[in-house]
Amino acid sequence: MEPTRSPSPGSIADVRRRLVLWCERSESGLARVEFSSEGARRQVVAGLRQELAVRGILLHEITLQAVADASALATDLLASLRALALGVVSIDGFASTLPLASGQRREALYGFNFRREPLAEQRQRQIWWLPPQLAEDFIRVIPDLDSWFLVRLQLSEIAEAQAADRIGASEHERFAALPKTKRVCLFLSTVSAEFRSHRDTLRHDLERHNVAVQVQEDFIPTGSEALDKLDTYIAGCDAVIHLVGDMTGARAAAVAGADPATLPGPRQPPATARALPGRRRAGALLHAMGGVAGALSWQDAADRRAGGCCAA
Repeated sequence: MEPTRSPSPGSIADVRRRLVLWCERSESGLARVEFSSEGARRQVVAGLRQELAVRGILLHEITLQAVADASALATDLLASLRALALGVVSIDGFASTLPLASGQRREALYGFNFRREPLAEQRQRQIWWLPPQLAEDFIRVIPDLDSWFLVRLQLSEIAEAQAADRIGASEHERFAALPKTKRVCLFLSTVSAEFRSHRDTLRHDLERHNVAVQVQEDFIPTGSEALDKLDTYIAGCDAVIHLVGDMTGARAAAVAGADPATLPGPRQPPATARALPGRRRAGALLHAMGGVAGALSWQDAADRRAGGCCAA
């Protein structure tokens, strides 16, 4: 009987085996894996998930999301880790979220270095996936943080992957490459002047590698064309989230400069809204009317045309 051969160093099987051993023996800590092939990385994560499940260990995945202030990436990561249960956390997305400009990239890396202690103190085992150039930046720019990684591995095997899986691919490209059955599309409807900050926070918290969240500003913000685009998008949504407040949303006619009192009656509810079941139909219709307050304003305009509007 021939002895079992160990996997080749740097191969998918080798990196997976080493990570499994570390996860079994450690309750927390940091590990980093330098990799060049997104396809190989995904195979390691998939195999790791299966191996850990047999051992009763949860595997979470965090894909960093781009933010206006890149120095806040570390703060966002820390908040995400604190919200997770015990287990192992695979963290990727560094290449697509860290700025390319050297000065801005340094500032973002300094943010991770400044928070190295609270990051390392989290209860999970963390696996940070770093492309080669970024791994060099860690060593050169923030050696203090780099010294906190208990495990340093190199995944050198190259596995065939789709174009959307390449390192540095945009989140939109990665999302579009997913099978439709694995995508989740949400529409977040609010009055921007009243709930913009809450909406942006909620959008950031909901977005994942397989979850896309759209808001009205993502479409052409002019006249009825915006409603037509919203109608089309909402038709394919898995859910519509509507935050109800006191203010009236912008109506298409108002954007186009027309007097609401001279308008015909409310626009026919979007065909897709009529076809949607229950709550989603209500959400689509509410957004098309500018929210709850907007829906009331439609009726107010009709009353004025009929001479039945009462002075407040």
